Amino acid sequence: MYSRLAITRRGGAVRPVSWQFALGADFAERRADVAAQVESIDELTAAVGSAPLLIGKSLGSLAAPVAAARGLPAV
Repeated sequence: MYSRLAITRRGGAVRPVSWQFALGADFAERRADVAAQVESIDELTAAVGSAPLLIGKSLGSLAAPVAAARGLPAV
């Protein structure tokens, strides 16, 4: 919530992602699901012409390998 507010106050756009996991999914499955959802970041980068800032909290931090592989800034 606070990161969204900070971004929008500075004229940035926010694209929230929410997680939907099957009951009983283990850590590896969750990590793979998060990475798969964040893979569309390449399309976003192409659409806006600049690299996005990836902000992850809790399960969103599982997207860190995707950000690192693409050299994207992340928090």
